[in-house]
Amino acid sequence: MSHLRSLKYRARIPITKGYLLYGIMDETNTLREGQVYIATESYDISGKRNRTVLLGGRVVITRAPALHPGDVQIVTSVDVPEESPLRALHNCVVFSQRGSRDLPSQLSGGDLDGDLFHVIFDPRLIPDFTVPPADYSSTPAKDLGRPVQVNDIVDFFVEYMNMDRLGQISNKHKIRADIKPMGTRDPECILLAKLASDAVDFSKSGNPANMSQIPRGSDWIRPDFMAPGSNLVINELGSAELEELEQDDVDAPDRISVLDADKARTRYYRSDKVLGVLYRDIDETKFFNRMKKDFERFRRTWGGQSLMEKLKVYIDRETRGVFWRHHREMAEELRQYYEDNMLEIMDTLRPTRGKPLTELEVFSGNILGKKERAPSRYIREANLEVQERFNRDVSAIIGRIIMGDGDWEGQGDTESLPRAIACFMIALENEGWENYRSLKSWKYVTAAVCMEQLLKYHNGKLRPL
Repeated sequence: MSHLRSLKYRARIPITKGYLLYGIMDETNTLREGQVYIATESYDISGKRNRTVLLGGRVVITRAPALHPGDVQIVTSVDVPEESPLRALHNCVVFSQRGSRDLPSQLSGGDLDGDLFHVIFDPRLIPDFTVPPADYSSTPAKDLGRPVQVNDIVDFFVEYMNMDRLGQISNKHKIRADIKPMGTRDPECILLAKLASDAVDFSKSGNPANMSQIPRGSDWIRPDFMAPGSNLVINELGSAELEELEQDDVDAPDRISVLDADKARTRYYRSDKVLGVLYRDIDETKFFNRMKKDFERFRRTWGGQSLMEKLKVYIDRETRGVFWRHHREMAEELRQYYEDNMLEIMDTLRPTRGKPLTELEVFSGNILGKKERAPSRYIREANLEVQERFNRDVSAIIGRIIMGDGDWEGQGDTESLPRAIACFMIALENEGWENYRSLKSWKYVTAAVCMEQLLKYHNGKLRPL
C-alpha cells in the first residue's frame, strides 16, 4: 500500500534507465561544456563487479525541486581516455568546469556540496526541447552590522519556523501548473518558482520569500489529484480497512490557521494531465475491497474465527501441562510498557501537524494516508525515526520475554515458552485495558514470539492448525 500511494499521490515511478547521483567537478578539465562523465559500478549475486559507462548524446539531467521549466536540461554523456584519473570514479556525475555558467547552478540552483542529481536516459522521457535555465541572483546574507549573538540565533530559528513557506509555495505552483494552458511556463508559475528558490535559500540568506508577491487566484479550485486521501486502520478481525476521508489541508505542513474560510468551498476538477490520469487509474477502494473479500473468504474456512481466536485454541491445545500464570504480573507490565510506547510514538513522531500516526503506520514502518503529502524529506526522516524507535522498543521487550529478568533471569530455556504464553494470553484480554482498547498490535508481537518458542519446544516441528 505504501508503494501504491507513492504512485497515486506522489507519482513516484521507479525508472530503470536512470540514476540518482552525487555531483562533483572535473578537476582534470577534460570534459567540454555540456558534457558529463557517468560511470556506475554494482555487484551481482555472485559478487562479480560490473562497471558501466553511460554514453549518450541526449541525456536528461535535473535536480529536485524542479519547479522552473529550465531546471531540466539535456547533456551529452561521454567516456574519458583510459589514462584519465576520472576512470577511478564511479557512482557519481562529473560536471565540466568549462562554460560561462556551471551546469549544477542551472538545475534549480544546485551546487556540488552534496546535492543529488537525477540522470535519465530512457528515450521515452527525453523532451524534444528545453527552456533556458532560471538566472536567480544570489540573495546576500542579512548583515546585522555587529557580531552575531546567541539571541540572534534564537530569533532566526523562531522566524524560520514561522516564515518557512516552501511547501505552501510548491502547492500553489502545482495548482497553477495544472490549470494554466502553458503549464510550468506560465508567468505565475515562473514567479512561484522564483519564490520557491528564495524559500530554499532562506536558511542560508536569512531572507524569507516575499509572500506578498504570490499571485492571487482561486486556490480553492484544485486538481483532483490534490483531493484528500483516506487513512488505513486495523479492524477487530485484524484486517486493514480504509477510514473515512481526511479533512483537506492543501497548504500542509505550512498552514497554521485551523479556521480557513476557503476550506469549506474547496472544489476539485478532473485533471486531464498525467498526474490526474495516474491518480484516477489507481483505485484504492477497489484494491481494498478485493483484499477484504479474499480475507473474508479465507476466514470462512476457519468457521468465522479471527486469526487470534484460532491461535489461542491452537496454543491451548499444543501447550497442555505448561504452567504460565506465575508470569502474569510480568506479562501485564510488558503489555503496558509496549502500548504506552506505541501511543507516545503515534503522538510525538508524526512528521507534520495534524492527526497522530496510526498504529498500523508505526507497526509497519510506513507512514500512509494524507500525511504523505508532506515533503518527501519529512516523510523519509519520520519513517526512519519511527522504525528505529519501534524496533528498539520491541527488541528490548522480546529480549525480556525470552531471557526474563529478576528471579527468572538466566532461565530462558525453561521459562521462555511460559513467559511467551503469558504475554499472549494477557494480550487477548480486554477487561482492565480500556485505555488501550484501540490498540491491537501487541497481540501480534506476542503471538509471533509464542509461536517461535513453541517451535523450539516441539524440536522444530509444529502440527497444523
